[in-house]
Amino acid sequence: MPSFCTLCGTALAEGFKFCPNCGAATENAVVKTVEREMLKCTNCGEDNQLAAVTCAGCGASLQDAAIVKEVVTESVPVKLPPTVVAPKAAPVSKKIEKKPAEKKTAEKKTVRPEKTRLILFIAALAVVAIVVILYTNGVFDHSPALEHQQDNVASMPEGKNKVSLAAMQDIAMLEEKMKTSPDDMESLLSLAHLCNDAGLYDKAIGYYKTYLGRNPKEAEVIIDMGVCFFSLKQYDKADSVMKAAIKLSPNHPIGLYNLGIVNLSRGKMEDAKKWFSLLVEKHPESEQAKQAKELLKSHSMN
Repeated sequence: MPSFCTLCGTALAEGFKFCPNCGAATENAVVKTVEREMLKCTNCGEDNQLAAVTCAGCGASLQDAAIVKEVVTESVPVKLPPTVVAPKAAPVSKKIEKKPAEKKTAEKKTVRPEKTRLILFIAALAVVAIVVILYTNGVFDHSPALEHQQDNVASMPEGKNKVSLAAMQDIAMLEEKMKTSPDDMESLLSLAHLCNDAGLYDKAIGYYKTYLGRNPKEAEVIIDMGVCFFSLKQYDKADSVMKAAIKLSPNHPIGLYNLGIVNLSRGKMEDAKKWFSLLVEKHPESEQAKQAKELLKSHSMN
């Protein structure tokens, strides 16, 4: 006779000591005594359910069978109260066997000769180093009339600039302003200078060109545009732009000095000597002239 777990009501097969569903001991299974009405077969005496037509024991008709009451004992499932939660079976600890890590076969990487690329890379580093030294020593100057916001700019490797969020916001603000006020030349020039300081040289050149389209004779702005070309290593373009500024202002100290630097950077020593010497002649007491003298001496251009 099957019994039922008192905790979860699961039917328990004979011989089970613990409930397979919740883990409770089967000794707590419930056996209940009940009274049932049965049809007793007059032929064999087998008890049959009231709805039966023929005897389950002999097959005889139960039409004349007498109804008798019989007391029987049976296990009945017990429903848990809503607040009772059946305990879960204790978790089984599984031992996981780790497989020994497979040794990876080292793959041999094919190294292709890159001598040409390496030479070019070293040469590029040398140029960058020269430019950085020149900038560090104050060799390559901007026009003194410009008041760039250097507080918002920090130097980065390879001549690039790391710009603060405030500087980028200023650039974005001025760019929006120029959309509604394209004739505001003062804001346009400030925008060009900010882009120059931020290392956005292509943008700065575009804004300088727009400004110079309205104000073509401002030598200092032309020189600053030339500085952008120099920063992009477009030395020939920087040279021609700064020469245009010198035509407008022949004795401009910054223009003369920067022309010397541009030609020194592109290896044209005679041209560099010419511009440095002219600077020393025209402005012998200037700070640029002092630096020009040192460069003439260090590069044997005396």
